[in-house]
Amino acid sequence: VEQYTTNLEADKVLEKTLIDVNKALENIEKGTYGICKYCGQEIEEKRLLIRPFSSSCVSCKTKLQQA
Repeated sequence: VEQYTTNLEADKVLEKTLIDVNKALENIEKGTYGICKYCGQEIEEKRLLIRPFSSSCVSCKTKLQQA
């Protein structure tokens, strides 16, 4: 049961990542890749290098996590 629970959590993380990657690919096609979905500003290059499928800038992500 413990192994199943661990695998289930890993599956959820992988599914979320796949959704984020697919959304980033859509944004590339639309020409909106690298634009924060909350404030409309460019996402910092350093953030995109670390997490290429990021959809928000560091500032907006920090605000969301504090809420």
